[in-house]
Amino acid sequence: MHADDIAQQDGTRAQRDNHLQLLLNDAREAREQEAALRREEAAQTAEFHRSFLGVFGQLVEAMRDRHV
Repeated sequence: MHADDIAQQDGTRAQRDNHLQLLLNDAREAREQEAALRREEAAQTAEFHRSFLGVFGQLVEAMRDRHV
């Protein structure tokens, strides 16, 4: 009976280890996806700022031309 208990414990341990590995893989993938989303958001924000500054510069030029 003792050998059966050890075999069962080994099987349970292997299942726990496998489950833990799956959880770690899921967590890593979630972090990678989150990082990719943050990079995309940062790129979109930077593009918005560049566009805004371009339009703002045109507005300043137009206003300056009106007051000259």
